[in-house]
Amino acid sequence: MNKLPVVRSLLTAAAIILAPGPATAELQPDTMMVVETLPVPYPEDWVFVMDGSFFHFAEGKMILLDPTAETQPEQYKGMVNGSMIAPMLEAGRRSEIYVADIHMSRWPNGERKDTLTVYDKKTLAPLAAIDLPPKRLMVMPMKWQMQLIGHERFLLITNHTPATSITVVDIARRSVVGEIELPGCMLTYPTGQRGFTTLCGDGKMITYQLDTNGQQTNMIASEAFNDIAGDPMFEEAVIINGIGYFPTFKGQVQEIDFRGEVAKLGRKWSLTADNPPAQGWRPGGLQLTGQDTQGRLYVLMHPEGAEGTHKDGGSEVWIYDVKARKRIMRMPLKTWAVTIEVTQGGNPLLLTTNVDMQIDVYNISNGDHLRTLSNFGADTPFMMHAVSTGRPR
Repeated sequence: MNKLPVVRSLLTAAAIILAPGPATAELQPDTMMVVETLPVPYPEDWVFVMDGSFFHFAEGKMILLDPTAETQPEQYKGMVNGSMIAPMLEAGRRSEIYVADIHMSRWPNGERKDTLTVYDKKTLAPLAAIDLPPKRLMVMPMKWQMQLIGHERFLLITNHTPATSITVVDIARRSVVGEIELPGCMLTYPTGQRGFTTLCGDGKMITYQLDTNGQQTNMIASEAFNDIAGDPMFEEAVIINGIGYFPTFKGQVQEIDFRGEVAKLGRKWSLTADNPPAQGWRPGGLQLTGQDTQGRLYVLMHPEGAEGTHKDGGSEVWIYDVKARKRIMRMPLKTWAVTIEVTQGGNPLLLTTNVDMQIDVYNISNGDHLRTLSNFGADTPFMMHAVSTGRPR
């Protein structure tokens, strides 16, 4: 067989392809790195969904969603990174988002580096990185492990080594200004103008106040009130108009007043007063409380509660008027939930993370299930943060 014609044909084809011509000259390079901007403040129905990525911790993230949109492309607004179950917090006074990351120089080995990354709300691009002590608490996501105080001047980050402490970050100066030891205590509930309160394992709470430089000025402990052995409080409280509402394992609510320079114990009342005890309704879940701008308390509830069911989640969400200390609505859920959140504004939505790790969206006014959000990039969306809509802290 004579192969020469075949070789000539191939060479001719190559010459045609490589030869310059009008078609080649008209090709333009693709535009790369197009950055869209988001509206700030964010629309009141938007929510950050925290993906702890339990099966690949190094790839955690916070995904910004619009739960009112019908399609997945419309629902997805963007994301920021958050490795190793990183806590996040959105500022109200600044166009900033804060994420406390942990990185390893040669993952999964090497030198550990803790960083507070500051992101721009408009572009979700990083603005700054502040080095932190390698102590940050790594647990199931909790809102109160990182908080802003002092008109958002200082950011408090909970540490656990296993000794417990708080790292104080001056947000304005982009630097760590101190560390406050909290022996036997944990978490941060903003108190007064420039203070915080922490809950302790002996049933007490301690209030700390800081000066204008972020240094501790005083510390005041309460008497023991949290029945740790019998009916302990959940840490997952909400604060409404300066009053904290802490559900207990057996269905009570403990009020704590955080408005003054020292936290004060308030009234205790029942979540289940309108239900027969035999039904055994109790609160439970990972993020089991929520609140709206009308000042209502939302609690995830399950029947037949018993010892050890406090993380089980629930089949209903109960809504309370906290001024009257009375339940005003029960919302049966389409699917059992482990986490809840409530969007802001005049017509809030109830969002729940269901047992299939999808997010169900409900109309609170009539209890209707509107849609289920799925395939938006989260494996384990255990925590949700309703956007701040520009409200200062």
